[in-house]
Amino acid sequence: MSDLGKVAEYIVEDFYNGRFDLSERGKISASSSWSTLPQVECTQYLRDANASDRTILLYLTFISAIDRARNSERCWWNGLELYESHPEVYDPLQLLQVSADQLTEYLQECGVSQNTEQDPQAWLDIAQTITFESSCPVSRVIYGKTVDAKHLLKDLSTRSEDGRNRFPLLSGSKTGRKWLYLLVNPGGAKITHIDSLPITVDVHVSLATENLRMSKQDRTESSNDAHYIQSVWRSAVNLMQLEEPDSIRDTCAGLDPALSFFGRYGCGHCDKVGAPVRLGRACNYCRLFR
Repeated sequence: MSDLGKVAEYIVEDFYNGRFDLSERGKISASSSWSTLPQVECTQYLRDANASDRTILLYLTFISAIDRARNSERCWWNGLELYESHPEVYDPLQLLQVSADQLTEYLQECGVSQNTEQDPQAWLDIAQTITFESSCPVSRVIYGKTVDAKHLLKDLSTRSEDGRNRFPLLSGSKTGRKWLYLLVNPGGAKITHIDSLPITVDVHVSLATENLRMSKQDRTESSNDAHYIQSVWRSAVNLMQLEEPDSIRDTCAGLDPALSFFGRYGCGHCDKVGAPVRLGRACNYCRLFR
């Protein structure tokens, strides 16, 4: 196996099996990285509370739409508090009886919304689309049908006849893919061809790619960098030989949260403190440790 495959393999296995060493990273939990992500913990909480599969997928959908990276963890946990206080907002049919002003009050009350104009309207628009367009891919997957991943992403980007964005705040390529990956795991949605999608490139992934020497050293910033980074990691995924392979972890969908976590709390931490601080086995390939 090439170094590409080994690096990706180490990141995925260390992430999902809780092997990252987080002891020198402040308030970050030192337990399993994957199982303690707020999206995963909140989804498990809903399952333990006997929430329906549809409710869980709607929770992942609405909170993904209004999630801002700066306060992401708080957003997910507050979204759970919203479910406990006002479960009707996660039911598109019941939500039709809730006014925009009332929804805004609920979102503010639970500390979910950071934009009291944009977020409530996006929430209502998404609910309206799911309710009145039951045959569209997004509605179908929410209601337990099997849907192709590419059809879902295409559906997110379409507009209504009057030019309205049918899924506001979810239609961006990065947000859309992260939402889709969450639907599959931990959501349990039935989505085919998940392996056809690339990783989501953000600043954390870009930094990890550079530090792990996965990209060309002389490459300059350009509009094609994201596509190049995606192609490199897709090649790495194809070369992985996981200890416990499954239909998700063997794909870019499985690598996506692991690599983002590695870049944020691994490379990002080293960059912040100005010194290499080992996170996992993939650090053996980092330029900072050589």
